Amino acid sequence: MKRLIPIFSIALIAILFASCKKDSQPNGGNSYMKVKLDGQQKEFTTGVSAIRSNLGLGLWSMIVSGASTNESFVINLWSDGDNFGTGQNFELAALGGTTENSLNFMSPLGSADATSIWTSVSVGADATPELHCTITDANDKFMKGTFSGKLYRESDGALMQATEGEFYIKY
Repeated sequence: MKRLIPIFSIALIAILFASCKKDSQPNGGNSYMKVKLDGQQKEFTTGVSAIRSNLGLGLWSMIVSGASTNESFVINLWSDGDNFGTGQNFELAALGGTTENSLNFMSPLGSADATSIWTSVSVGADATPELHCTITDANDKFMKGTFSGKLYRESDGALMQATEGEFYIKY
């Protein structure tokens, strides 16, 4: 019995350390995206992913996306190298101004109605597009980042503010 006490003690300590480590990960270690749209909190926990693609000719793209039961949110980022690591900042203009990074929101999900599609890419003469995205931490196990910007409705140019956006993607 005395020999089992140290074994149980070591096992208990290992379980406690494993529990503490898991608690330090956002959302219990599950992938997610969340953002406030005009002050209303939205969370996307279905199909959350980051897809990085080498498009050739030194062009790279990364798509960060997630969905809820009836809405989706997508971030499109461009780079002239595989520059999607910790500390990378992305604004609206990309690749020397030849294209634009974008934030995109659809509600309801799957609708073909133009009133359900919102994007940070300007749709009107009076629009002042804005996008900020920072990859705050990235390694071979996960990617974390923050984002904000202005979203315009495709159909009429109505404005919606995206604030306090963040994502965590576990590979």
